[in-house]
Amino acid sequence: MSSILFFRNPKNEKIRWASIIGFCGGFGGIGALLGKGIHRPEWVLHLDGIFTSIGHYFTPYGMLIFGMVYSDAISNVRKRNILKLLLLIPIFNMYSMFQVYPEF
Repeated sequence: MSSILFFRNPKNEKIRWASIIGFCGGFGGIGALLGKGIHRPEWVLHLDGIFTSIGHYFTPYGMLIFGMVYSDAISNVRKRNILKLLLLIPIFNMYSMFQVYPEF
């Protein structure tokens, strides 16, 4: 669905961020498909940790930016781009503070 949304009109910033929400949320679904427990190959454990962390950390970020873009709360493009970068800092902070696997 995200791909259809994106390729329908990739120049529209609102559509780009809506498709990012679906794309990042889909990573959480892939992590759920990989199963639970520690009795899996190590590469599956790593993929599960990476995929679920993308779903947990980047989906809310995408929702926040989508809301900001959709509402036109910040009309200045330069300020909006700076804010997008600043709001990435907590995500990278979370990655540095908490391990990706085994559980959130």
